[in-house]
Amino acid sequence: MAAKNETILFTISFKILTFLNKLTNFGVQRILKAMKTNHIEITGNILVYIASQVQPLYITKLLKLIYLIDEHSVSKTGVPITWLDYKAWQFGPVPPFLFNDVSFNNLHYFSPFISVTYEETNGIKELRIKTQAHFDEGIFSINQLKIIESVIKTFKNFSTSKLIEYLHKEGSLWHTIVKERNLEERFLYN
Repeated sequence: MAAKNETILFTISFKILTFLNKLTNFGVQRILKAMKTNHIEITGNILVYIASQVQPLYITKLLKLIYLIDEHSVSKTGVPITWLDYKAWQFGPVPPFLFNDVSFNNLHYFSPFISVTYEETNGIKELRIKTQAHFDEGIFSINQLKIIESVIKTFKNFSTSKLIEYLHKEGSLWHTIVKERNLEERFLYN
């Protein structure tokens, strides 16, 4: 009887391992890798993708596009891709962590992914973003890649002012937060 139970147990264990192996072939490895990858690498790779698809790319447009990727991800899946925190600033939603790392041409966290240079356009100094690395799509799930690609395809040709206008329209998340928190007056004096 003991030998029969061992055979049944072995058969069940073998079937479970076979099933898990099949799951691995269907993307579980990719999902586990994405879950383990740190958020700097995820955000950095999104920056690389944006910088490779949108040229020239300046900081304000970059910040708007990364926000739109997270906003679309939340609306489709319930969770953001980057897990950046956003603040409702005068010209729209901004992730201060990313803004601070990129804005002062003092890249610390994202230097392996992008470079920043000052360029003067029509008398205005702007920070231009360029890619420093190759996009690693393997750290994203298929759904995340679809969201990233869709947002860039939809908004890459919007000017920065059109993106700001889009994000400020009545009913947008930014507009709702500004109204709820009575931020309009504060923005008038900045």
